Amino acid sequence: MNLEKMITAKEALKYLREKTQIFANSKKLSAKNLNSNTLSVNGYANNLFLIKDENNNKVVLKQVLTFVRKAALENVKIPLPKARIYSEFYSLKFWKNSCSGYVPEVYFFDSDNNIIIFEYIEKMSLLRSALIRKRRFKNIDYKIASFLAKTAFYSSKYFLKEKEFNQLLNFFNKSDSINVWDDLIFIRAILEPGKRSINSSIKAKVLDYRQDPKIIRKTKEIRAIFKSKKISLMHGDFHSSNIFVEENKIKVFDTEFAGFGLPSFDMGRLIGNFLLNYSSLLGLNYNIKRRSYQEYILQLIINIYNSFKYKLKKLINTKTNFKKLSLNEYFDEYLYQMLSFASLTIISRLYNEGLCLDLKQIKNLEKRSIAQEFAVEIAKKIIYCNKELKNIEDLAVLVEKINYEFQYNKIKSWVIQVAQ
Repeated sequence: MNLEKMITAKEALKYLREKTQIFANSKKLSAKNLNSNTLSVNGYANNLFLIKDENNNKVVLKQVLTFVRKAALENVKIPLPKARIYSEFYSLKFWKNSCSGYVPEVYFFDSDNNIIIFEYIEKMSLLRSALIRKRRFKNIDYKIASFLAKTAFYSSKYFLKEKEFNQLLNFFNKSDSINVWDDLIFIRAILEPGKRSINSSIKAKVLDYRQDPKIIRKTKEIRAIFKSKKISLMHGDFHSSNIFVEENKIKVFDTEFAGFGLPSFDMGRLIGNFLLNYSSLLGLNYNIKRRSYQEYILQLIINIYNSFKYKLKKLINTKTNFKKLSLNEYFDEYLYQMLSFASLTIISRLYNEGLCLDLKQIKNLEKRSIAQEFAVEIAKKIIYCNKELKNIEDLAVLVEKINYEFQYNKIKSWVIQVAQ
């Protein structure tokens, strides 16, 4: 199979029939392409098919591509390492053991052709889609926190012996995910963005962010840490489009970027995307319900972060002899890193080719620019204060303060324009 070519639905069905026994007793199969950016599917990188039989049994066939599919369709070549297929398969095996029930079942794995077939998740919503629809859930904050805490513990030196840790580290290093994210989050978004397309109304704001000497210095500082420190396994692409949710339940998927690095990267990616949803509400027709949902988003961030700290501390304190003082230092450093990654994630999702669905749903570019401008302001203040904020509640207070000042200045500007 040519790894540089996306297979068709017909080819996916033929492959499944010839290479697997998954639907051996089925007479009729159908395949539907899942490559889209909608409220039900949100994907950029790979080639996905929903395959079902006459009894409505379903699986997902995923062709892991050696390039970003969405970018390629726009004539932008962003290469990706073939070894991601190993990261996806073996990380799912790891999480099946350490976080039972949190990831989909894998039914078939073909490393030569970069094909993986796994469970189709039904009756659950993408977290990003649920946030856009302003849904509220019970206990998903604890579930997300539990997934992150167990990952940070069971793949680290807190739990593993030195030899086991190094074996796991060396295996996942083959995926080259650290260099992939270095390119996408640091280089392409901030340090060397080139001529990337972006809403013209916020181009100057993003340019100011990128050219700010303090932000450049801080970006280079966190980049050096990101590239050098290997603490535990990280999902890599942990955001609201890669988590299915329902009441008291989550399923985490798209784990092909799993690699060893900083556990704070996953939390930062997630919180950055939450803040993009928070920002998007300013670009819609503002009302009390939307204001209330912004408060819900901030509370969700607080609950996830504090539950993560509680869960990880409990795992470390009950299963290791780690010193309390060192643990406090761990979380101080974790918060600083997380804030930095959240800021950089926000900027990376403002460019047109990577625009998150929260913002893309705002079709009016002038209104979208209001949300994007606010997102830039949040990103700027967060990275400015990445060593000054002492807890997650401080972040929530900062965001609310920026929100108040931003809206006040907008209203003031409009009044002046009308008066003139």
